[in-house]
Amino acid sequence: MVKAELLELARRHRQRDQFACVATARSWGHQVLYTPPYHPELQPIEEVWAVVKNRIAMDPATTLPDLGSKLESSFAQVHTGTWTGAYRKALYFEDKYLELVDAVALDDDNDAAVAVTDDGSAELEEALGDALICDKDEFEESITY
Repeated sequence: MVKAELLELARRHRQRDQFACVATARSWGHQVLYTPPYHPELQPIEEVWAVVKNRIAMDPATTLPDLGSKLESSFAQVHTGTWTGAYRKALYFEDKYLELVDAVALDDDNDAAVAVTDDGSAELEEALGDALICDKDEFEESITY
């Protein structure tokens, strides 16, 4: 058996991670969605984390307990305007992706192209959903090892 065959066999038999929060959400009838990988502009926490890291860098921690208290303090000091601004920035980029979907028909080698129709909202929303949000299995399958 060659290495590629072994990797494929391991991938097929790999048990997927089961997260308690996902199981709880699904037990209540919710569908858990994941944002696409490598798109930090769609993650408001990335902006807030940068603010917190800068505060910590100005006054570095010397011990692990000190780091924990400084992180807690730094997150508590993040202004609500920063959170709101980060969220609005993510919405801005989301709108930019929507404009791209409006301007260009999404084409996938495995599927037919999504046609941009005159009223087009249903097909465009479906295409956007496929492009920006995927479920956990699709998310994990998109990652190459």
